[in-house]
Parts: sequence; structure tokens; C-alpha cells
Amino acid sequence: MAVIAEGANLWDVTLETFEHYMAKAGRKFFVRAFQKVYYDSFVWMATYWLGVPVAKNPLDLWVYQEIIWETRPQVLIETGSYEGGSALFFASLFDLIGEGRVVTIDIEDTAARHLSHPRITSIVGSSVSDDVVYQLRKIVGNQTAMVSLDSDHSAKHVLREMELYSQFVSTGNYIVVEDTELKGPGPGKAVTRFLKDRKDFVQDRSREKFMVTSNRGGFLKRVQNKPNF
Repeated sequence: MAVIAEGANLWDVTLETFEHYMAKAGRKFFVRAFQKVYYDSFVWMATYWLGVPVAKNPLDLWVYQEIIWETRPQVLIETGSYEGGSALFFASLFDLIGEGRVVTIDIEDTAARHLSHPRITSIVGSSVSDDVVYQLRKIVGNQTAMVSLDSDHSAKHVLREMELYSQFVSTGNYIVVEDTELKGPGPGKAVTRFLKDRKDFVQDRSREKFMVTSNRGGFLKRVQNKPNF
């Protein structure tokens, strides 16, 4: 531990201490340590957008904002509405841009009951059901789209979502798989399995520039129009 000398600047001491531990443990240690503190504190359950709970890392929300501004999807499909905060966040971005809409899907109608925004359409049902996918096909049509997956986190469910929802993602746009850092056979495993057999999507690691993200390896960019197995 760095020793604070008399008259030392606090910032210099903090930087010295940080560099000491960086040299000893490396950046990966600090990122994972922060993530543990962040999630164990449950602050992610007390984060709001315009007063509505949004259970996402604010750094990831900023990255979403950059992606949406750059790619301008006409439709953003979200699975896992929770209380509707992220759907409202996306809709607010589309308000600022002047175009775009959100389709948010959940097996419960919590968000549908509490959200009223002209750019948001709520669908109540399983994200992998034939009925929901049929509704999405009618809504999206030939419009450009991106996808955010944040519902059931089992590997089997996420992989099925990726297989079904990849059809809606236009070239140059993204599927974002949330919470890939979870231990066990969850979203991270689903991403690995999905990419193993496909070359039309690649991991865009540039979207992890803030280092701390809930979606490590989960920002998938479509680089080809059709699957190349």
C-alpha cells in the first residue's frame, strides 16, 4: 500500500496506489472487483430513467446510445421488459433522433401497465413463442432493426432467442446479449454456441471501451446479410 507523504496531493496518492495494484494484479482484477461490488450492492435495482426502474449498467446504456445514434435502427426489439425503464430510455433516444420505435416483450405485463409512450409497443408473452415471433414479423416488416436480449438467462433460452431474433437484425446493426458475465451455463455460453456455427455476426469488442460492462462479448454486430454456416 502506498504511504501518504506529508504535503502529498491526494490525487497523486490515489493514482500511485492504483498503479501499484494495477502492476500487481492487472486491469482484469479491478474490473471484476468493481463488478462484484456493483452487483452485491444491488444499486442496479435502484437505478432509474425518468423515474422508472432500469436494471442495466449505466455504462452499457451509454454504449446503447452510441450504437443507436450510429446505426439509426427503425425498430429496437427488447426481450425482458422488467419495469419498462430501458424501453423508456430507448424511446427517449428515438424522440431525440426524431424516428424509431421500441417493441418490448415480457411474460408479465408490468411494463405494459406502467408505460405509456407513443414509440413503445408492449407484447406480453414468451419471447420464443410462435405467436410473439409472428407479431414481430408483422411489426418489423422490411424495417431496419436491432435487438436487446435480457429475459430468461438460461443458455438454452438465450440461444433460442438468438436463433429466432437474428432474422430481424439488419446488416451493420446489433444483437446485444445482456449479462454474459453470469456464472454457469447462461448468456455467455449461448453466445459461444451461436457464434460457433455462424459467420454473419461478430463480437464487437470496441463496445466494451469503458471496461466495466455486463455484456462482455455480448455486443454482436451483423456483418453479412445472410448466415454463412
